[in-house]
Amino acid sequence: MRAFPHRPRRLAVAVLSALVLFRLTAQESSWLGLWEGGLRTAQGDFPARLEIFPGGALLDLPDQDAWGWPARTLKAEGGDLYLSVDLGREPLELAGPREGDEVAGTLIQGGRRGSFTFRRVGDAPGGEGERGFDTGRGVLPGTLVLPPDGTGPRTLAVLLPDSGTTDRDGNNWQVPGRNDSLRALAEALAGAGIASYRYDRRGAGKAYRLGEDEGTLVFEDHVRDAAACLRSFEGDPRFDRILVFGLGDGALVGAAALREGRADAFAGMGVSGRGLRDMIEAAATGAPEEYRAEISRVLSELDAGRFVDSVSPFLENLFRRSFQPYLASWLRYDLGTELGRISAGGLPVLLIQGDLDLQVTLEEFDRLRTSVPAAEAVLLPGTNHILKLVGNDVEENYASFSDPSFPLSPGIVPALVDFLGRVPAQAR
Repeated sequence: MRAFPHRPRRLAVAVLSALVLFRLTAQESSWLGLWEGGLRTAQGDFPARLEIFPGGALLDLPDQDAWGWPARTLKAEGGDLYLSVDLGREPLELAGPREGDEVAGTLIQGGRRGSFTFRRVGDAPGGEGERGFDTGRGVLPGTLVLPPDGTGPRTLAVLLPDSGTTDRDGNNWQVPGRNDSLRALAEALAGAGIASYRYDRRGAGKAYRLGEDEGTLVFEDHVRDAAACLRSFEGDPRFDRILVFGLGDGALVGAAALREGRADAFAGMGVSGRGLRDMIEAAATGAPEEYRAEISRVLSELDAGRFVDSVSPFLENLFRRSFQPYLASWLRYDLGTELGRISAGGLPVLLIQGDLDLQVTLEEFDRLRTSVPAAEAVLLPGTNHILKLVGNDVEENYASFSDPSFPLSPGIVPALVDFLGRVPAQAR
């Protein structure tokens, strides 16, 4: 029995006591690091892990397939801990005193009560590979992986995740389990002598605080962040080539970022020739006539730089007022256009598609490929959208999104190595 449901459609905001009347994040340095322990409820005992870092905290509940759940409210100061996590229909709240390296106290979720215990087991993971960069609107944390031989200069691959709250490892706290797809790619690239850098996009992982206010976040923020990432490596003598690798919508972010940032090659995987507008309009064809007219009207308003205060309940999820600035920003970008621009400028482009990608059809991939005739294209057998090797069974394909034991597709790294072999090194 699951004590803490983890697929909410709407997130709740709760208050445990007068101690916390609004969302805040405050923690002293002595609280930073990894804490392991468990939760005790009427449904049983559940192992738990808490990582507290500057600016927030992430909670793991392995038995619930809940990984990297962000703390919406955190107070870890002096001898007291308060934590609120929007886990399920009702927030999970923990509060208790600390004694040395242990903290224990009360658990509340709705009308249910229990207890918790954590013990500090060390510093946060990452070590020397942790590397952040300043975007001008906050620092995004990331991981730099260098090949073990230590010689250089070498190629650096900047790995950009897909859309939503996907973190540097390819995991999304709103999806049960984890897949570690980008982590696996980084490790495989290191084995092939290629360095990599991946970071938590704004609103995801340890950067979740930078995307909490939906109404102020726009798609260009991700583009500017990627450009800032590329600029942060300018002049670094360890690298003589930079490859931008974007997965899904990460490819659009990376291609657009090359208007400002510099790279020597581009690769996109799981990419489609259908843009956001095409997908919205295609979905509208199956809607009742009155909604089709409303969709067309809202898109026209967004194109004109105007927002719509209210829409039909049927369209609220996509066109909610707080999301419209992001949507309007996103609609201004088209992957085929961006790739055509960088390809015409002489940048080598590689497009990779898995033949078992359930998110992007081969027809959609071919549409993109033909729109960028100078691009190289590779089709990988037995490969799905998150770079994993899977069989033909659809359930197995989806299971790989929540299970890191599925192996990385063996064709991805050789395809990138072969492509990079035709990209000349550059003095930096």
